[in-house]
Order: sequence, then C-alpha cells, then structure tokens
Amino acid sequence: MGDFMNNMGGMISILVAVPFIIVALVLAFIGLRQKARVSVAKEWPTTNGTVLFSTVEARRSRSSSGGTSTSYYPNVVYQYQVNGQTFQSNQLSVGMAVGLGSYNMVERRVAENYSPGSVITVYYNPANPQQAVLEHSATGGNILILVAALIVGILICTTAFTLGGMGFINNMISGFMPK
Repeated sequence: MGDFMNNMGGMISILVAVPFIIVALVLAFIGLRQKARVSVAKEWPTTNGTVLFSTVEARRSRSSSGGTSTSYYPNVVYQYQVNGQTFQSNQLSVGMAVGLGSYNMVERRVAENYSPGSVITVYYNPANPQQAVLEHSATGGNILILVAALIVGILICTTAFTLGGMGFINNMISGFMPK
C-alpha cells in the first residue's frame, strides 16, 4: 500500500508539473530570443534622429475576474536619415514593450529623454534601415526569463514537499497496518 501511495504521489506530481514546465520553457525561449535580438541590435550603426512627437500611452487590460488595470507606455515618434533617405519609427527597443503602473514615472522618462525636437541617437538595421530602435534593452526578455525561473523554483519546492508528504503518509499508513 505504501509503495502504491509513493508511486501515485510521484505520478501526480509529474502530471501536474508538465504543463508548468512547458510554459516555463516557452517563456525562457522567448526571453532568450529577445536578449539575442538585443545583442544583434547593439552592433547596428547609429545615426542622429529628431523626436517628432512624444507622449504617454495608457493601455487598459481586463482580468478574467472582471477587474481592470492600466499600464503606461512611452509613445515616441522619431525621424532619421540613412543614406539620404528619411525614415520614421516609433520603436523604442527590441522586443516587447513593458508598461509601468505609474504614469508619472513614464512621463518623467519621456520628458527627460524624448522631448519633441530633441536630437537622439538612432540604432538602425543596416540590412533594413526602416527597422530602428532608440534603446538597447531587453526588459521584457529579462522579465520572461525571471518568470520562467520562478515557475521552475516553485515546481521544485512543490514537488519536494509533495513527495516528502507522500513519504510521511506512507509511514503513517504502514504504522497502522498489521505486520
């Protein structure tokens, strides 16, 4: 009976863990891919650009329970030239944008770094000059890798507690069983 309980606990732990492991692997893959794209973009040549427009964009999201939250993102439109050709972009960084919950923090960042008319450094893809960014960061990628590591850590702790708990139950059952 005790061996059955130990085997059952191990099987349940594995069945529960597999979907979480898959999610963690996908998040880690996406995060590492974003970091690799940032690494490539760091090698891109630069040109001067001009900020045409900058503001803070509010994006609302709704949770499955019906609640809402608002995140704030910098919205910067800039113009730059490569080989005599003029381009416009609004891409701040490589990878996914990460919003903040504080309007004031994003507004201050926009005002300090991207006020309209200011001259900025633009990193552009030499193979496709229409692709450009203003920042070399992978904040979104770093967050995804951190979440993946957190999921794996929680799974390890949960599995250890579950298997340890199953051993405890096994000992309790075997203590009450006739020999």
